[in-house]
Amino acid sequence: MRIQSDTELVAQARGGFHDAFGELVSRHYRTCVTVATLILHDRSEAMDEVQTACCKAFLHLDQYHGDAAFVTWMCRIVENECRMRRRAKKRAPLLHIDSASNRETNRAIELPSRGTGPEQDAINNELRTLLEREIRRVPGSFRDVLLLRDVQEYRWRRLPRD
Repeated sequence: MRIQSDTELVAQARGGFHDAFGELVSRHYRTCVTVATLILHDRSEAMDEVQTACCKAFLHLDQYHGDAAFVTWMCRIVENECRMRRRAKKRAPLLHIDSASNRETNRAIELPSRGTGPEQDAINNELRTLLEREIRRVPGSFRDVLLLRDVQEYRWRRLPRD
């Protein structure tokens, strides 16, 4: 049995064959979860956002024009969903310090910190050190591609085959 390309599966999904879209999701699920985990730093939240992104991709499949690989388009949706989640988490509810309810309960008021905490800083430093060490192990030409794509966020598209 011949393995179908992403382009063929997209065409079938647009034609109403929902299993084709399921196959696309199955192929690229791990990549999407990896991208989401790198952004959110929480695998369960990442999986939630990938689920949301898959639903949005299915509903808006007509907006995929094939300019880039399907996985690139899908990862962009995942990335946008993760960024929206991070923005929503940053918004903290306002608390009026001088309100009567705070004086009556004598509770300490906790204010959210704008920066990361020491634990997250330590995790980020350890991850940075690990990534730098592993990147140095990659052969030169592959390392250049990796740095261009993932660090400097250069994107390219595949040229059509004749």
